[in-house]
Amino acid sequence: MIQVLMNWNDIREGVCDINSRLSPSDTLADARKFVRTRLCGMPAAYVRIVSRDNVNLRSAAGMKSEVITQLPKGLAVAVVSRDDRDWLEVSFNRDGYVIEGWVSRKYLTRVR
Repeated sequence: MIQVLMNWNDIREGVCDINSRLSPSDTLADARKFVRTRLCGMPAAYVRIVSRDNVNLRSAAGMKSEVITQLPKGLAVAVVSRDDRDWLEVSFNRDGYVIEGWVSRKYLTRVR
């Protein structure tokens, strides 16, 4: 269990580092390529890229849940939980703070 937690922290820190190096003008394809080439051995299954602009990050899975913030297109997020069929719980770093919430799967794309 400790090893899993240590790996998760490495994944989360890697995603935060990747986002700090992505420019906002990158296309979705450029963002995917950048993340894919710089995952440093982290499993791509734990990373998703936001595929549209102004995607709502919510406090819980569901359209009626409170909106925490909006995510820009091309943002790399770490997957915290895949337990819901239509939603993913994700985490990302903004201004030095780790923010977690839920995003509809249809607005996130896998790193290939």
